[in-house]
Amino acid sequence: MKSIHFIKIFSLNILVFLSAVIFLSCSGEGDERKLMPVSEKGQRMAQSQDIFVTEASMKIASDNSYEEGGTQSSYSLLADRMIVHNVNLSLKVRDVQKEIEKIKDIAKENFGYVVNSNLIDNEYDFQGYVSIRIPSERLATVLSDIKLLGEKIVSENWNSRDVTEEYIDLQARLGNLKNTEKQYLRLMERTETIKDILSVQKELTIVRSQIEQLQGRINYLDKTTSTSLINVTVMPVSMPVEIVDSGWQPIEIIKSALRGLAKFGQSIVNLLIILGVFSPVWIVILALLYWIIRRRRNLKSK
Repeated sequence: MKSIHFIKIFSLNILVFLSAVIFLSCSGEGDERKLMPVSEKGQRMAQSQDIFVTEASMKIASDNSYEEGGTQSSYSLLADRMIVHNVNLSLKVRDVQKEIEKIKDIAKENFGYVVNSNLIDNEYDFQGYVSIRIPSERLATVLSDIKLLGEKIVSENWNSRDVTEEYIDLQARLGNLKNTEKQYLRLMERTETIKDILSVQKELTIVRSQIEQLQGRINYLDKTTSTSLINVTVMPVSMPVEIVDSGWQPIEIIKSALRGLAKFGQSIVNLLIILGVFSPVWIVILALLYWIIRRRRNLKSK
């Protein structure tokens, strides 16, 4: 009986163990099924992170390529320096006016133009001045042609100024201001109240004014670096020394003396006329004085 009871208890324990194993196996499968969506979500999150990282990398790469492009363009501008050239030249020539006209012709032949020109001709000085602006690449050629006109080169002064960095800085500032202008224009489209519109319009006007100033400066640098200014002073080889002053004119001096004499005579005649007109007054006064003096004399004699 005991053995039978033991067998029953053993069999019951085996059944309980098997049931527990089956239950655990089922619960394990259920847990795996429950865990599967979580792992899929994790994979999706990982994939989205990978995509975000990829897009960010692409953006950074594009930004880097843009920066590299900007740096390369800056380097290209630096390699092609922007120089403002001004040259002052003084020459002695035989015929001042003739040589100035030749300098003007040289400027026109080399696609340049005359900025200003003038002559000083008096008894003490006779000089000519002419300023021309010509393409920078023709500067050396034009200077050589002008020097050939002179009998002697009195002085030559070069003044060069590098404006490359200023030009690059102006271009960068102009680009930023144009981007700001676009942003204000987009903001203008979204504004609804009059107050906001006026506020945006005010800022937009300020930005556009700054853009015009920068653009004007850039245009000026473009012009002054693409052309060079040459100032030429032309003097005669020697000034003739005259024995007699060229301004002396004896006939004119005689005429001037006669005019002075005539004016003096006119003044005397005018005085006589005035005395004649006022003669009744003077006669009465003189007669009265004569009577007083005579009476005093008579009194003294008595």
